[in-house]
Amino acid sequence: MAKAEITETSVICKAFDAVNFAVAVSDVKEHIRKVNREFLRLHGISSKECAGKTFYQFIVPEDRIRLRRELQKALRKGSSHICFRVRGLRKNGEVFPAEIDFSIVKVKGKARLLVEVVRDITRQSFIEEQLKKRTKELMALMKSGTEMLQTQDLRKRLQVIAEAIRGLGWRRVVISVRDENLEPTSPEDIVTAGLTPEEVEFLWKNRPPGKVWRERFGPEFQRFRIGEFYYLPWSDPWVRKKFTKGVVPSRIPPEEMVDWDPQDMLYAPLRVPGGRIVGILSVDDPVDGRRPTRESLAPLELFLHQAAVAIENAQLIKDLQAAKDFVSRIMEQSPLGILVFDKNGTCISINKTGLRIFGIQSSSEVAGCFNLFRHKGLIRTGLLKAFKRAYAGETVFCERDFSIPKAHGKKGKRILALRIFPVLDEKGAIQSVVELCEDITERKMLENKVREYAEQLELKVEERTRELLELEKKYETVVENANDGIAILQDNVFVFVNKRLTEMTGYSRKEYIGKPMFQHVPEPYRTQVKRLIQRISKKKPKHLGPFTVKVLTKDGREIFVEVNSTLIEYENKPAILAVMRDVTERLR
Repeated sequence: MAKAEITETSVICKAFDAVNFAVAVSDVKEHIRKVNREFLRLHGISSKECAGKTFYQFIVPEDRIRLRRELQKALRKGSSHICFRVRGLRKNGEVFPAEIDFSIVKVKGKARLLVEVVRDITRQSFIEEQLKKRTKELMALMKSGTEMLQTQDLRKRLQVIAEAIRGLGWRRVVISVRDENLEPTSPEDIVTAGLTPEEVEFLWKNRPPGKVWRERFGPEFQRFRIGEFYYLPWSDPWVRKKFTKGVVPSRIPPEEMVDWDPQDMLYAPLRVPGGRIVGILSVDDPVDGRRPTRESLAPLELFLHQAAVAIENAQLIKDLQAAKDFVSRIMEQSPLGILVFDKNGTCISINKTGLRIFGIQSSSEVAGCFNLFRHKGLIRTGLLKAFKRAYAGETVFCERDFSIPKAHGKKGKRILALRIFPVLDEKGAIQSVVELCEDITERKMLENKVREYAEQLELKVEERTRELLELEKKYETVVENANDGIAILQDNVFVFVNKRLTEMTGYSRKEYIGKPMFQHVPEPYRTQVKRLIQRISKKKPKHLGPFTVKVLTKDGREIFVEVNSTLIEYENKPAILAVMRDVTERLR
């Protein structure tokens, strides 16, 4: 061999060893012919230990058959390049995630050599798992928020939250509703996920008093805070001394945990804006067996706010119902006569006091029968003018002498103080007119009470409305800042897309909303996508993914996206929630 050729070969060998990736060259019978230094380092072996071996021997046995089958299939098809993800195996038995790129070297059309480039993707796999976890957390948050809107029952709402938290990796979850003294008023105030009926009963019978919980949120426990949570490790002697009873024993043995002890405690207060505590969340037995960190607890803090608002909303709904009942009782028990007339002047309601004042035996004698504008007596007393002013939008105060024989005898007269006022609908149009018949003193007293109660209720409603708007903004911020594209489809038409999806494809929201989904999928993939949508629409299964399809961008490119989808309800109609990640670079 010429000297120049030897020198060139030497340079090529040095370059082969200098490559940062692990490289092995095998013959078509899959026996290793040559490896570089990085390959030896990655697997912890020497060059002698490679002699006579196949590259399969550096992969865990469970992956070898699959890899061999796929590689042989590629060789038969005449492919020149193929990529796999497998579990690599080091000399010391350590397993690591690896990605192998096979390049098939052909001579005169026949495969002669296999070049394997092996990459340790431990870090990449960790990042992908974290992204999957965050996606799962985001979908759980959105799903629970959607399900919560479908019911006003507090226990059902809290059960949705508890199950969502359990789905994020906590085997046992307890949410308890508390009064102003941090006391649960009944067993119904405790909602659990993952606990047996016996454990729930134990929890109720051994519940600490509200005073103890106030201490647990006090200065003495601040050193255990992680964000809004309090983490009490059993390894702390002070914790072991402080908590000797009242805790539901764990069913998980210590050897199944990493650094979490089965006796550790993790809890957080449910606070509404203003700082008032309306409940407590406690979680236990993490699936990953690890102690909590601020990062791992961040998604749970969103559920804290969800639960607090759910409790506060339930109380508001209860107060509103109580207000309705209160108004109904006022109507029936009021010492005032109350008559309600529709927009045409026909009486539609009269209370018991009104019946008594006017000597009427039954409301059926006037309700639906008596009309203001066809009653001659009202013209004589001048009351018709007062009612017409009310129908014109005025509130009218007047006093009249009434002679009502049925109620007070032939000579009986009664001076009634009347207040006649219109009731407007949400558009400001007159819906009805109300007449109050009362003693002047009683009228003022009742007006003051009703006005005060109405003002307080209005303030509460306004406050709750502001809080709900703030929560909606938080949800919108989470969705708009997500790393993945998010879309909601109804009847195969886009009804919502987030900012990230528009960035991925170049289409604007306006170009998505109301447009058929298939316009954004290349023709070869439409049948596959249509079949998947039909499956999930029939709830077979309810959740589907991940699967990979191509979508079209505005500039005419085709990109690969990995899709996770689930069936939800959106604006009271069935819909499909799709979370999409651009994996074009990974699949190239």
